[in-house]
Order: sequence, then structure tokens, then C-alpha cells
Amino acid sequence: IDRIPSSRNANIEISNSSFQNTIPKFFTGIKPEKWKDKAYLAFLDPFGFQVDWNSMEWMLKSGPVDIIFTFMTSPINWNTSNKRTEKSLSILFGNDDWQHLRSEQEFVDYYCSKIAQYGYINKYKAFSIDVEYLDGQRYDIILASQSPGAANVLGDIRKALSHVTTDMLDGAFSTAVGDQLDLDSF
Repeated sequence: IDRIPSSRNANIEISNSSFQNTIPKFFTGIKPEKWKDKAYLAFLDPFGFQVDWNSMEWMLKSGPVDIIFTFMTSPINWNTSNKRTEKSLSILFGNDDWQHLRSEQEFVDYYCSKIAQYGYINKYKAFSIDVEYLDGQRYDIILASQSPGAANVLGDIRKALSHVTTDMLDGAFSTAVGDQLDLDSF
């Protein structure tokens, strides 16, 4: 773990660890006594299939967790016919049900439905935003929350972002940060 000095006295830690090893450090896997005592916002942006369902389930059981998750839709679809990735896909989905899914949209919908089965006061609402990448590759942003108010906000975000392209985002970031490439440049 490295600490980054900050002019705002923020306590920022960067660590290099797998999703599976990180989740138990932050989440208990059990419902908290007081529901609002343990609320989280989790940003998951894996490169590939590093998110395993057992850890995702552990996180979902730990209290109110709002999730923003980059779901690698096209790579998942492309790897379904690759024997070497079958185990990784089963770990990602938590079972072998992915083998019966036939389209990219079915993969996303199935994963969202798995998230939606959890929750205490309210069940999770899970939305996906389809993002087409430069070469026609697709990934989705999965937004999930147990809070009805947050679910409304996430639904509004979904509507607003459904018209955004990666070219638009590229232009916005270039305008906003110019040549700055490091987080500590801000």
C-alpha cells in the first residue's frame, strides 16, 4: 500500500491486490446491525474477468452497496467458445449457466438479475448502460443499488448516458484535463 501525499490532506491508499483478496478487507459478508452504519459505493473496473461471483456475493451481503461496474461484454461473448476460459467465466458468473446464454445482451441481463436477487430492506435494482468501444467492441456499465432513491438516480444516469459515445468522453476528458495524465496532477 502506498500513500499519496495530497494538498487536501486526503487519506488515499493505492494497493495492488486481486478482487478476491481485497473484498474481505472492506466487507464483512454479513448484514450489519444498523443498516445505514455500513454503506458503500464500489467502483469495479476490471481488465478482463478478475471479478469473481463469490466475492461479488460477499460484497452484496455486507450492507447497502451501490455499485458501478464495468462489465466486459464483448470479451465475455468472444471467450465463450474458448475452452481455456471456461473456468474463468464460471468463476465470473458463479456457475455454468453462462453456457446457455446466446447473446451479449443475455450475459448482461443475467448478471444484473443475479445482483437483483440480493438486498435486505429493498432488493437491488440493476441497470446496464451499453457502451460501444472504438472497434465495435461492447462493454456495459452495470449500476446497482438497494436504495429506491439511488435506483431512481441511477436510472436517470442510464437514460442520460445512453446517448454518450466514447468519442464524446474522449473529447470531454481532453478538454477538462489537457495533457495531465496522473491522478496526483489534480
